[in-house]
Amino acid sequence: KVPRPPNAFIIYRREKKAKHNDVFSKRTEAEISKVVGKMWQNEPEDTKDMYYRLAEHAKKKHLEKYSGYRYKPERGKKKDSRKEDE
Repeated sequence: KVPRPPNAFIIYRREKKAKHNDVFSKRTEAEISKVVGKMWQNEPEDTKDMYYRLAEHAKKKHLEKYSGYRYKPERGKKKDSRKEDE
């Protein structure tokens, strides 16, 4: 399965997690995302713009590598909530 190209926040999160790995080592991925999300909200626009440009570059590279790629989300399978009669 072909991965989606990373967006600006994903690139930012990946970079921050790698840079502050010692701080994040004992946290869950959800906790890390919350902390980094607040950091992202407090970043100045010029910093965010840099990550938006990086995301555009990643998108172009992705398009070159997977020229026929199209995002096709798959529906999750519903669990059968009915109990089986025995």
